[in-house]
Amino acid sequence: MHVFMERSIQHAKKILLILTPLFKEKADERKGGAGYEFSMIASELFDSLANNNKFLPVVRRGTYKLCTPTILRPFLACDMSDDHVFEQKYSELYSAILGKSSVERPECRI
Repeated sequence: MHVFMERSIQHAKKILLILTPLFKEKADERKGGAGYEFSMIASELFDSLANNNKFLPVVRRGTYKLCTPTILRPFLACDMSDDHVFEQKYSELYSAILGKSSVERPECRI
C-alpha cells in the first residue's frame, strides 16, 4: 500500500487535498494512512514551496484554520464547505485543476 501511495503522489500532475478537521489532526500528527501520505506530500512541498501548482487544498468541512495542516497554511484553498455555493466553487476548482483563471478577461472589440 505504501509503495502505491508513493508512486501515485510522484506521478500525479495534480492532487486534491480534501481538508477536514480529522484530516488536519492525522496529517499534523502523521497518524495512519493519511499521516503517511501527508509525510510524502510535505516532502514534495518543501522542494517547491515557491511555485506549488500540484497540490490543491479544498476545504470541505470546518473552517480553513480548523482543517488546514500547519504546512499548508501559506497556500490558498478552495472553500467548498458551503453547499449553497458548491457549483460556483466547483467551477473555480475545475479551473484551478486546468491551470486557468476562473474569471476570464473580456475581449476588447474596438
